[in-house]
Amino acid sequence: MIVSSRPGTKGYAVLITNEHLYWDKPTKHRSVDENFLLHDGRVVSGTLKWSERAGGGTVASREKAIHLHGTYSLQWQDYSNPSTDKNGNFKVLVLEIRSK
Repeated sequence: MIVSSRPGTKGYAVLITNEHLYWDKPTKHRSVDENFLLHDGRVVSGTLKWSERAGGGTVASREKAIHLHGTYSLQWQDYSNPSTDKNGNFKVLVLEIRSK
């Protein structure tokens, strides 16, 4: 919304996490949040919304669909590996957001 209200500008979305479930491709298919998954290699465009099967508590205060302008290729990159623990590997996802 911020970028789309300022023609000719661009912004960035940055996510840094050590939770592998963000970048790993899910094993469960047809989940209620399927449109919002951020796994590595996914290409995202169009309208993102909750599945019709999502319960009222899941979508409460988040009912409106998100309309994306453009196409985004999700490519996670290694960021930091401070330990060899299960969650010791951090990755970063950086997306450039351009106005129409």
